[in-house]
Amino acid sequence: MESNRVRQSQVTGTPVYDSKALAYGGQTATKSLGGYSDPALVQWLEQATAYYNAVMAGDPSTPAPSQQEWNEFLAQLQWAQQQLGYGQQAWDPSLGGMGGGAPLGGPQQGQTNQFGGMAGTMDNWVYTNGKSQIGFTGNGTHDIWSNEFILDVAPVSAQVTIEMTTDTRFQPPEEVAKIVVTDPATGTEAVYFVHDFDPAAGDTIKINTPDAGQLRDANGIATWGEFSQVAEGSKPESSIPGEEQPDGSLLYEPEFSGEIVDFWAQPGEDQKHVVYADANISVKPSDTVEFSANFGGDVIVKVKHSDGSTDTYIVKKGYNVNVNVNEEYIEGDIPSSLADRVTINGAAETTGTMDGDAIVEALLAATGRTEAQLQSALDASGMNMTLEEFKAALSEGELTDPVDAKLLNFLAVLDPALAESLNELKNSWSDGESDNEDIEDIMEDVRGRMIELLSVLDPNSIYSPGQGVGEIEIDGENLCWSIDAGSGDLTAEYS
Repeated sequence: MESNRVRQSQVTGTPVYDSKALAYGGQTATKSLGGYSDPALVQWLEQATAYYNAVMAGDPSTPAPSQQEWNEFLAQLQWAQQQLGYGQQAWDPSLGGMGGGAPLGGPQQGQTNQFGGMAGTMDNWVYTNGKSQIGFTGNGTHDIWSNEFILDVAPVSAQVTIEMTTDTRFQPPEEVAKIVVTDPATGTEAVYFVHDFDPAAGDTIKINTPDAGQLRDANGIATWGEFSQVAEGSKPESSIPGEEQPDGSLLYEPEFSGEIVDFWAQPGEDQKHVVYADANISVKPSDTVEFSANFGGDVIVKVKHSDGSTDTYIVKKGYNVNVNVNEEYIEGDIPSSLADRVTINGAAETTGTMDGDAIVEALLAATGRTEAQLQSALDASGMNMTLEEFKAALSEGELTDPVDAKLLNFLAVLDPALAESLNELKNSWSDGESDNEDIEDIMEDVRGRMIELLSVLDPNSIYSPGQGVGEIEIDGENLCWSIDAGSGDLTAEYS
């Protein structure tokens, strides 16, 4: 029998509490929250929690409330949580926006964090993908409902303990795998609760640390792996692996003739690449490029990076090369003998469509994310496409034609480095303490990172800084981007 305090809205068919006609929606949660004696309030909070998470995730099947309805919803949610013993958690409806009602002192920035977690209602992050990979970033509480959970812990100073215990935050209490990461070097601690963990059903937990001695797992709940740092902004150097030669060079030879090898020139060390295929080389915006030929009929492309390191590409006779580079950064002239074998900022004719799978692989390497986290970023940014649809759009060159606000917001959700710079930019405006020079420096960082990521998504286009710090030149067109100081959303328009 339906409680007299939990009923359905006549407009939306979603539950409301007491007499307030608000659009509270979402499906009934399978877990119970709190120990309050009134089961109707517990039931409502379960449904309200599911609704909050659905709105934050941009679920298209969940009715979107008006701003007034959202503010009233947050006020009721605050009252309900206080009644259930979560009195320290406060909600501030004045923050506005669907993303402005996160708990103060807990997750607040946007709809998801850099690992695909949604802001929960208990000062926590919530993960519901089948596979979740999370990095330790300091203080925080994380609740994971995943069959496969991977925790990356980078600091060598951190200690990790894991045990099966009882989680009393839920009613009735439930058994969970509890992981605590403590880093005395920074004075931070994070707790990870893995719910419904059942190794007999194939559930797994893997914890990656620099040293196995950092993990304390008396009951053998998890497996250990060695943590390896993915350099920020890194990309794979090529679309196929190179085979190291006795002289230290790398040899690239695809399985069949006619295939093209894509390269992303990386700074850090001097390398020589010998290529038996048509090559498509993309360089960093500040790199300089020099062309020459040898007596054997090879095209030699030397890419000089700002850190002083050099990548040299030897494209063997009979094969062509395209280089994506700002033409003003080409040193010297292209030898006339190479005129019919070298193109600048144009895909070689034999490429056809781009390889969406390879581009996604490069994008994940550049951001350090997983396919599940990429899908979460697509959902959170309103791209409204599956991973396979995303790959298909990349293959056809449709995703960046044109670059729009949704695409930029997707990158902001997906990439930790870009998200960090944008949050810093937003905070600099809101605190009123940063001077214009500081803000311009941050905007330069944001623009540089956007150019790097866009170059991964579309290696056949040339992306370079525009005249203003909020401008990007794309194949000769000027894109102006900006950030809303309130919501943190990005906008984009061409001028």
